Amino acid sequence: MALIGIDLGTTNSLVAVWEDGHPSLLKNSLGSVLTPSVISINDDGNILAGEVAKQRLVSHPGLTVSEFKRTMGTDYIYHLGSRQYRSEELSAFLLKKMISDAEEQLGTPVTEAVISVPAYFDDNQREATKLAARIAGVEVKRLINEPSAAILYRQWKMRDIEAEPDGIYIVVDFGGGTLDISIVDCFENIIEIVAVSGDNKLGGKDFDKAVALDFCERNNLSFEALDNNTKHNLLWCAEEVKRSLSDSSTASMRVNIHGTIYEHVYTEGELLDACAKVLGKIKSIINNAVNGAKISVDEIMDVVLVGGSCKMPIVQKYISALFKRNVTADDDIDNYVGYGTGVLTGIIRRDGYIRDIVMTDVCPFSLGVGTRMNDSSPEYMSVIIPKNSILPISKSATYAGLTPFQKRLGFKIYQGEEMLANANLLLDSFGIDVIPDANGDTAVEVTFTYDINGLLEVSARDLNGPLTFEKNILSKSSQLSESEIAGKRAYMNNNMHLEKDKEENRRIMAWAQRLHAQADTEDKVRVISIIKDFSTALENNNPAQIARTRKRVSQQLLCMDLIINHHNFDDEDIIRKLQADIAKEQAEYADE
Repeated sequence: MALIGIDLGTTNSLVAVWEDGHPSLLKNSLGSVLTPSVISINDDGNILAGEVAKQRLVSHPGLTVSEFKRTMGTDYIYHLGSRQYRSEELSAFLLKKMISDAEEQLGTPVTEAVISVPAYFDDNQREATKLAARIAGVEVKRLINEPSAAILYRQWKMRDIEAEPDGIYIVVDFGGGTLDISIVDCFENIIEIVAVSGDNKLGGKDFDKAVALDFCERNNLSFEALDNNTKHNLLWCAEEVKRSLSDSSTASMRVNIHGTIYEHVYTEGELLDACAKVLGKIKSIINNAVNGAKISVDEIMDVVLVGGSCKMPIVQKYISALFKRNVTADDDIDNYVGYGTGVLTGIIRRDGYIRDIVMTDVCPFSLGVGTRMNDSSPEYMSVIIPKNSILPISKSATYAGLTPFQKRLGFKIYQGEEMLANANLLLDSFGIDVIPDANGDTAVEVTFTYDINGLLEVSARDLNGPLTFEKNILSKSSQLSESEIAGKRAYMNNNMHLEKDKEENRRIMAWAQRLHAQADTEDKVRVISIIKDFSTALENNNPAQIARTRKRVSQQLLCMDLIINHHNFDDEDIIRKLQADIAKEQAEYADE
């Protein structure tokens, strides 16, 4: 039985393990450590996850969904064909895919997992993540905040560098869909999270949307008026422009919209202008974290960049300007969180020297109850556990009744920072019977206990009598019955086919469908010709022929992808080389 770490990301997800004294990332069935966080339903009703599903975002937008992490813990419903899903079900499909790939590589069943979540995930979102894991068939040993996982890996990575000093660090974790800021105090073997701030709906996808909107404005188009296929195609091309400008000074965006070609060559300066509003949101979130830690910017030893969006030069330059110092990103910063979950599995197993590492975390939001001065007054938030309290923690507060002879006190439990209680997130409610008192001198002590995984336990007792109350506070999503969870797991197992030998074939077909949706008429004909060749090989059911044809078709599709979606002027050299390789392959094939 294996314990794995999972970075369950908005855009991509990773699986890690601790082995031979270091964290390792496991490859999926297609040989990549990154599994796109995308789910699709094919024509037969089968569930597709990962790269195959991602290729269908453009060609089958009504049957494909991404970014569902942004709605974790909410009642939002996704419609894929005739079926409806919540985000925790979609996350379960993705987890099942990654667990299956991990079991294939490890050669042993996976029953337990450490899963990373954004530091600013509230209670509902954390419970929904645990529910997704239960549907997928694994027990969550620990939820770890993503910046905490990142700094855990960084400290392990720096363990042999004597010049790495103790001190206060700020972790900027900017991924595909979320931004987390953590202030971390590192000394000896202790990693103490001091304060957190974040935005669960700000990430790399917002840069893609900004570029797509800018492109439409430059070409006199209305993004909102476009059909879903065209919107997804625009966002796909915008993402490629963003990536290209990380390595090149210019990037060409060329989009076929209903037979008309629209294009623009972007510079880094134009990307900065298009994304200025997105960048501006980063500053306020960093300020919130620094203020919450009660430190000055001068006390920060270093800025640690984490997440794929921090690879963008404009993001690095913006953060450098904010802190008035040079900041750089390691080549593998988009894997930091994944590696960090692997390190945590080693700590949980108490493996080797890392057993001595101690990491504390904090409560991302204040927790409390609603209180009133009288029956007609507004309900105000009475904080019991303040934001940024070190976990685990247990704190109590005493509350009185409103009227004489009151027999019962009711409480609503909230999470958040707003003064008015109903402006915060309502987690649950409860009531406790009390001994009536003629003078209204009732007194109930309420105790909140919050553990390292973000599980809240509430107890209350009547200080004037023997009556007590205890319960675990759970989100709506966690209140499914065992039979309901089993039913969702059975549906997943019956409709999710994870045969490794067919995964690459599905990817090829989905890739071709995406290119066909993006291409103009002439290129559509070429794509159809390529895929007919592959379909014939699949029908013959000859493994050697399929493998040989798949290699040739992959090169042809890559060439077509560069022709249809060229983003960098240097691509012409790549295309010429690929065309030469394809011609050579075809000549060898004809000679056989």
